[in-house]
Amino acid sequence: MIKAITSLCVSILFVATGTNAQESPLPDSVKVDVNSFIFEVKSCKKLGDRITCELLVTNRESDRRVSIRNRAWTVNLGGTRLIDNVGNEYNEPIGRLGVKDLGVDQTVLVTDIPVKATIYFENIRPEATAIKLLALECVTSIEGGYEDFIALIKDVPLVQPRLKGGQEQEASIRSHVVITRELTFRAESCKRVGNTLVCTLSVTNESSGPQTLILDATCSKSHPRLIDDLGTEYGPRSATIGTERIVSGVSPNCYAQQPIAGKGTMNASFVFENVDAKAHDVKLWRVSARIGQWDRFTVDFKDISIK
Repeated sequence: MIKAITSLCVSILFVATGTNAQESPLPDSVKVDVNSFIFEVKSCKKLGDRITCELLVTNRESDRRVSIRNRAWTVNLGGTRLIDNVGNEYNEPIGRLGVKDLGVDQTVLVTDIPVKATIYFENIRPEATAIKLLALECVTSIEGGYEDFIALIKDVPLVQPRLKGGQEQEASIRSHVVITRELTFRAESCKRVGNTLVCTLSVTNESSGPQTLILDATCSKSHPRLIDDLGTEYGPRSATIGTERIVSGVSPNCYAQQPIAGKGTMNASFVFENVDAKAHDVKLWRVSARIGQWDRFTVDFKDISIK
């Protein structure tokens, strides 16, 4: 029988002072100790409408399993969520603890060895400038079952990196950058050459270890789709993904599998033909991707100006 025990904890508070507080690194005091797990927030950064929090999780007891849940599994705990300084609540984040996605998969934590966790919250309101509460619903293995608990981390400073030129350009960031599975997908541009549109993207592996990414290029069932501001939809005629070029109806495969080194970047370009000359913007560019055999997902870029 699964055993569920709720353990609440109050964090050590950090009060930011001065006008430049959000530019400062986090102090060592932004951490909590719950069930002999130490959750230490290293940074929380806001970019567009996304907040990315990086933590270290350390097990102070003998080796055991733990996971951070991405949604509420226990009614009284409320799930992993974030509340900003004006009271807005955000839940169901994505992210990883070690190499395991948030959810039911458990990571084995060796005694006193910190493991990195990265958590992404989306659709953040523009007025959010600080984090009042970061709540992490967790489950750990115990003898004869599992134990549910929650770590409550309060008053976390929120860093908002300055962009080049000092411009926020939040609408552009919000539409053109997608962060998932420790990968940052960035739509670089969509350029017109005659009646052809060439859209390029970059993929950066934010983790320290290598990842192998599969991108669909011209697959009929899940091919990348592009919809212009006239409502016309297009599928790519060809694509260059990393070092591999794929042409519809010619290449043996309609996808490319490319390794990306830790902290490395891969570039890809997709060619769409017979694009209407009256189109000025790309309303949606959807790219289908896969990691391994089962982890399929899509990346959507919106509102890209055609150059």
